[in-house]
Formats: sequence, C-alpha cells, structure tokens
Amino acid sequence: MPTGEGNKTPWTDTEKLMILFQIIEKSGPILWNELELPEGRTKQGVQTMIAKEKGKVKKAKDADASGEGSEATPNGKTKRAGDGDDEESPSKKKPKTPRKKKVVKAGGDEAKEQNDREGVKPEPEDDELA
Repeated sequence: MPTGEGNKTPWTDTEKLMILFQIIEKSGPILWNELELPEGRTKQGVQTMIAKEKGKVKKAKDADASGEGSEATPNGKTKRAGDGDDEESPSKKKPKTPRKKKVVKAGGDEAKEQNDREGVKPEPEDDELA
C-alpha cells in the first residue's frame, strides 16, 4: 500500500496483538522483574497469558494465510467469517430438557384422543384403584 493511503477498516484485536508482539520481540528480552504487574497477578501468570495470546495470534495468522479468514476474539475463541455472534459452539451447548407432557383428565373422548396423539398415558382415577 502506498504511503499516505490508509486502510479504512478498524483494527482487529488480532492485528493489534500481532504488531505489539513484534515490537516486544524486536526490543529484546523482557525484563520480567522490572514490570509492574496488575494486582493479584504473578510473573508466571503473566508469562502464561502472553504465551496463550501469542498462540492465538499465530493460529489466526495461519488461518488467514490458508484463506479461512478468522479472528481471535477477546475471550480466546476463534471467530470465523460468516459465524454468528454465538461464541459457544453449538456442539458444546447442553441439550434442552424435554418438556413433560400434560395429561388431560377431563373431557371424555376428546381428552383421550389428545393423550393418544401426544403419547401420554392417563393416570388411573381414584375409583379405578379400588
């Protein structure tokens, strides 16, 4: 792209991280003991997070190179072009619990037909138990 002509699309998180990681790597070794870590975070925790983020960027970059057009989302999952806003895969969703079928007790033949259609066996009435 010639100098002075900017891309009008917003930066993706993957693109931002890709540039930042390149800057970090070209700057030399990370001086971990000189970093001010967020409260409650450890050096090991930060190193693990950085390694995971680098992996996500590499995966997204590889996917882009293969033409899949994916983008790493902030929560670490990969979002591909054409995917909906659902971040959770449909295969990981819990199946819905089937609803219990309602037994129709009153109504004579009409109730019996409805129960038969729905595959419901009516409970015996009190006078049938004796």
